[in-house]
Amino acid sequence: MEKNKGKKLIMFVGALFVAVIFLSSYMTSSNSPGTTTSTKPQNTYLAIGKAPAAITGYGSSAYVSLSNQSNGTIESLNKTLSELEANGSISNYILVGNGYQVALSGISAYALQQSIRNITALSHSDLAATAYLLLPSNEILYVNSYSVNVALGRRNYSIGITGLKPVGSYLNVSVFALITANGSVYNNQIKLNYT
Repeated sequence: MEKNKGKKLIMFVGALFVAVIFLSSYMTSSNSPGTTTSTKPQNTYLAIGKAPAAITGYGSSAYVSLSNQSNGTIESLNKTLSELEANGSISNYILVGNGYQVALSGISAYALQQSIRNITALSHSDLAATAYLLLPSNEILYVNSYSVNVALGRRNYSIGITGLKPVGSYLNVSVFALITANGSVYNNQIKLNYT
């Protein structure tokens, strides 16, 4: 029960945050001197929902963090990254905060995650990377309690995630879209969130 209340609160706060971003970008673009724009629709609405997004690939870098910061674990990670650099799988890695920023060359971020997790001492490592996503062409979103079938238009997005999944897997992402009265997305104003 408490967990559901927490999720609802997070979704509500997230929706408010996205609404503020949309409204501020809308106000900025409509008040910018020297710009020519077409007539903006009188009514736009914040639509919120979920959509299955297919992972189409990952960015060229990843961040590796460890929940166990013991000397043995850090040494294991250093050794593993050094070996991956020597065989051309990664091109470089540097210590940043409590982990390593890794530049990938011969393997994907997901393959790096699996290589690291296969080592017993590093099984509790966590990777963060940019995932490239493909959204469906249409999705049911909600304006207050009303459902709207929204043509998403632009379908390719990128988002930072942890706990990487194989390419071709799906993520259930939260979608925040600024839509017009006819259900079309206004000015490609779509934001994604994944937790």
